[in-house]
Amino acid sequence: MMRFEIKMTVLKTFAATFVLMLAGQAAQAVEIPWFVLGKGSGDLGLSVAGAPSPFESKGGSFPGGRYRGDEGIVISQSFDPLAGGGTFSGSYTFVNRRGHKLVTTFGDTSNGAQAVATYQAIPVGNDLFRILFIAEFNPVVGASTGNFSSVSGGSLTMYALSEPIPLFVDPNTGFTVPFSFDWFGEGQLEFDD
Repeated sequence: MMRFEIKMTVLKTFAATFVLMLAGQAAQAVEIPWFVLGKGSGDLGLSVAGAPSPFESKGGSFPGGRYRGDEGIVISQSFDPLAGGGTFSGSYTFVNRRGHKLVTTFGDTSNGAQAVATYQAIPVGNDLFRILFIAEFNPVVGASTGNFSSVSGGSLTMYALSEPIPLFVDPNTGFTVPFSFDWFGEGQLEFDD
C-alpha cells in the first residue's frame, strides 16, 4: 500500500507541474503524458475460445487521478496451446472519482492500435504460470465525458501481469481459472481546446 501511495504522490506532483506549464500556453490541441498504474481481476478467467471475458480494475492515472472500471472486456482473437499464448482485443472505460469517463479500446487496429494485443504464459515453477498481456490502448474519440470529452487521440502501451495460476483451460467453457493482475502503462493523450 505504501508503494502505491508514493506512486500516487509522484503522479499528483507531476500533474500539478504539468498544469502550471500549460497555463501559459494559448488554446490549441495539446498532447500530454498519460500514465496508468493499478490492479484488477478477471473473475471468470480468460476465454481462449473468443468469448467475451469481463474484467475490472482500479488504481491511479495521469490525467484523471484515481480511477476504477468494471466494464472491461477482453476477446481472444487467437490461441496457440503449444506456445501458451495468443492475441486479443477489447475495451475498457476509465472512470475517475468525479465520474468522468475515458472510453478506450485496446488491440483494436480499426481504432488506431498498431497491432492486436498479445498474451503469453510464462512458467514460474510448481506448474504455475503468469500471463503477460501487452496491449496498445487508444481513446474512442467522441465517446468520453467530463474532463475527457475533448480527447482527440492518443495511445498508451499497457503491460499487465497475472498472479501465478495453473495453465488450465476448462474444456467445456474455454476459460482459464479466474485471476488477478497488476498493470501499468504509459503513452500520451491528445486534447482539443
